[in-house]
Amino acid sequence: IVADIVNTRTLDLPVVGIVHNTNKLLGMDGVLGIKTGTLENAGSDLLFAAKHKVGDQEVMIVGVVLGAADHDALYPAVRALLRAVQDGFHAVTLATKGQVFAQYSTPWQEPANAIAAKGVRAVVWSDTPIDAVTVKKDLRFAAKGANAGEVTFTIGTTVVHVPLSLDRVIGDPGPWWRLVNPVHR
Repeated sequence: IVADIVNTRTLDLPVVGIVHNTNKLLGMDGVLGIKTGTLENAGSDLLFAAKHKVGDQEVMIVGVVLGAADHDALYPAVRALLRAVQDGFHAVTLATKGQVFAQYSTPWQEPANAIAAKGVRAVVWSDTPIDAVTVKKDLRFAAKGANAGEVTFTIGTTVVHVPLSLDRVIGDPGPWWRLVNPVHR
């Protein structure tokens, strides 16, 4: 409700009549509003929120510019700040569907891979480090597509889990192989 109110350009109020939002940036550069203000000793100020599209995702940017000489100086300062912040965001691919993250090798020479079950992208700011930890399940025999573990990506304070699946069957080697390889039963 508050977000809708601060993003309203004009409002017809009973008794008062039509009231205009003083934030001239509404709708520009994704700005949704929040609070304009002018303080005698602190100048013109704007606390703002803006939506910004990065790839197929949207990020919310919240910021403030304080102490501008007047609103004519305030609005260009906010727009410059928004452009600088928006330029820092970028989308990265964490995993593509079918990407290999771990391998399985059996004593009976039946290899298989733990692959990403789905593709995942994330929006990151600037050069935020991305850490990945792969944990594969201990599989002796398994069907194609079986749960093979997961990869956990940590991006700042955000954690993304990507499930892994087996790309082919790990089959039973059969009684003959077990008979001639008693150590690996």
